[in-house]
Amino acid sequence: MDYKKLNTYLGLGLILTSVAMIIFAFSLLRPGSLGAYILKTQQFISEADRHRNSVESSYTVNFEFTENTPANVPLFIPIYEPISFTYAASLVEVFGIGDEVYICEDGDAAWFVFRGTAGELHVNKFYNRIFAIWSDSHFTDVNHATRSAVRRDEPLNESAATAAAVNHIIGKNLPFEYAESFVSTVDDGFHIVFYSKREGILNRDHTVRVSLDIYGNLLYLDYYHLEYERIASVGIISKRDAFYRLPVLDYENNVQATLRRGVLVYKFVDSILQPMYLFEGYIYENGEAHPFAYYVPASDFN
Repeated sequence: MDYKKLNTYLGLGLILTSVAMIIFAFSLLRPGSLGAYILKTQQFISEADRHRNSVESSYTVNFEFTENTPANVPLFIPIYEPISFTYAASLVEVFGIGDEVYICEDGDAAWFVFRGTAGELHVNKFYNRIFAIWSDSHFTDVNHATRSAVRRDEPLNESAATAAAVNHIIGKNLPFEYAESFVSTVDDGFHIVFYSKREGILNRDHTVRVSLDIYGNLLYLDYYHLEYERIASVGIISKRDAFYRLPVLDYENNVQATLRRGVLVYKFVDSILQPMYLFEGYIYENGEAHPFAYYVPASDFN
């Protein structure tokens, strides 16, 4: 066998194959398409950077992004347990809605409703939610079943109002614990919201809410006590990544916001208790400051 000729033929074949592949590749690449691809990539990067810059221009951040974020957190669904009429009726005296109580139901029959001379008691039939509202806020009967009267010449401050609200709830022997509270002053007194925690994370839904007059008398109570079932776990994006998912404000017209905190919380969305980042602060528009709160989904499904 003439190996010299064989090597020559193999070399020529390799060269022809390479040339054919190059010609084929250039046939797929239309004139200017490579430059268009590079330009498009640069434009995409530019738009992403422009959005980040717009977010940074919209918000002044008064917290650190360096706190530890868990790698993943559980997802939960509430456990619903039917409430009997007997149990609901037993609460009538505890909540003290007055004499001559009569029973009715709301339109969708989801609640046991008791109305008395002093107010109303609503007990949900399917999970442990109770709310009561009393008809008069200016009473003086010291021995009232649930609204112990206080002296009229001693209006409360916000701290004392929160303590009074806690005492009202505990006084009804209801299961109650909270991790954070928020009190606001209203025209006729105070409104206090109590937040619990789940897996060390603040739960912003299924809260307990109390309204008091300025002397600490109970006007309104909305009580939740739910147990949850863990159904899965999900990864978490960083707080910084969540920050860049905030909406861009009209900063060109001096609409800006100052964020005082960004915190990982639970929020009840689509029937699931799931993680969200809550950004809170104040938004400034036309020289006026208004409270600002925005939730960004924290789940990372990648």
